[in-house]
Amino acid sequence: MSVFTLTDPNIKKLVAISRELKDISSAIALLAWDQETYMSPKGALARAHQLETLSGIYHDKATAKSLGKLLDEVKGISEFDIALIREMQRDYTLATKLPRSLVQELSKESSLGLEAWKHAREQNNFSLFAPSLERMVKLKREVARCYGYVDSPYDALLDEFEQDLTKKKVEAVLYPLRDELKVLIPKLVTQTKQYDKGVLHQKFDGQKLWDFSMHVLEKIGFDLERGRQDKSAHPFTMGLTQSDVRLTTRILEDNPISTILSTVHEGGHGMYEQGVSPELDFTTLGYITSLVAHESQSRFWENMIGKSIEFWQYFFPQLQATFPEELEGETVESIWRELNVIKPSLIRVDADEVTYHMHIIVRFEIESALIEGRLAVHDIPTEWNKKIKEYLGVDVPSDSLGCLQDIHWGQGLIGYFPTYSLGSLFSAQIYESVLKDHPDLPHAIAKGEFEKPRKWLNEKIHTHGRLYTSDELAIRVTGKPLSSAAYLRYIEDKFAR
Repeated sequence: MSVFTLTDPNIKKLVAISRELKDISSAIALLAWDQETYMSPKGALARAHQLETLSGIYHDKATAKSLGKLLDEVKGISEFDIALIREMQRDYTLATKLPRSLVQELSKESSLGLEAWKHAREQNNFSLFAPSLERMVKLKREVARCYGYVDSPYDALLDEFEQDLTKKKVEAVLYPLRDELKVLIPKLVTQTKQYDKGVLHQKFDGQKLWDFSMHVLEKIGFDLERGRQDKSAHPFTMGLTQSDVRLTTRILEDNPISTILSTVHEGGHGMYEQGVSPELDFTTLGYITSLVAHESQSRFWENMIGKSIEFWQYFFPQLQATFPEELEGETVESIWRELNVIKPSLIRVDADEVTYHMHIIVRFEIESALIEGRLAVHDIPTEWNKKIKEYLGVDVPSDSLGCLQDIHWGQGLIGYFPTYSLGSLFSAQIYESVLKDHPDLPHAIAKGEFEKPRKWLNEKIHTHGRLYTSDELAIRVTGKPLSSAAYLRYIEDKFAR
């Protein structure tokens, strides 16, 4: 029996339209996934046109006057009916504010921008990427203008990824956290530097790392019958349906922990996508509720689970058996201490869980300045290097290790970065709630039993899809609105060990 009131002809019609839109969206996502994994190097232009065409078709259907009329007339009966109407009305309102030509141009530029970014990164030359990024920034400013805003055009772009998120709200959370971290980071750097032995930066065999990452992924609970993992320049997750979820990781032979934990991180995203109720899967409610909620899942698994000593009590003997020469004489304690060294660094995705937030603040400040017209694209490298030095005390030696390290801006994902930090903070709140229900969780993890956190997250968060907003989820799941308090308690407890 459906959770939707299909005996109501309007609800039945809305569900059918929702399913059709999600099918087209999944096809677009699959083409984008292929471009980052297996597409031939010379296929970029053709792929850009394919995505442009499909995006136009999607936009036509998502903005059809008949859909608007239906949304005005339909009345929800069940909780699911009401949520479906709410979410489709929001999507419709946003979509109808954008002209078809702009949607197609964004899709095309996103595809071409990805290739420009790849080339510039390989050549370590930001100027090769700058023209594409200038076009994208111009397009995103036009998106903001179409959506409308009160204080900043950047607010309109934040709202695309997290409903009602604004620059002021981001600053209200991240800037107090920044001030706490300015004091905390130097203390933890001094406290942990003795454990930085360089053991985890030797050369490790890439194929063995890949095989081990697949083993870890399956063990924590990602269903390889309903998903797969591949390789890409930048790890990501692409959920087509809950029965077809694509992950990627990257193999760094001189940084095995990065490879393993990026797999665990994306596995957290993937288990969220796989956990959506099948009854919601082929509708708008089958999408994940927000980027903050999504990132909370990946950071929960990467940090609270993957960087815990209990995780390594289980996996380290296996890793040592895989790399006996590289890890000879090491212990669980020594490896756990080394992988949790706090050390300002250049690369966001490899950053420790404390300095990580400074990376996000740098990107937040730069992209908001770009959209507000306070920073020109050609000035990004200089501004980036200055801010990395200011917040992390690190000199940036090259564009590839600096402003070209992230894929997001080339794809038009401007307004996305703050959700990474906000999701990390949410993950700490979630962890406290899981521990209240399962105080024996660390003991279970040490034995390689990951069912408790996975089932808890599935029941409390995953299965609901977009039924609740992230603000509602925070209250439902943790009893509190989002803040940095739980995160700071988690860090204090961890490094007091």
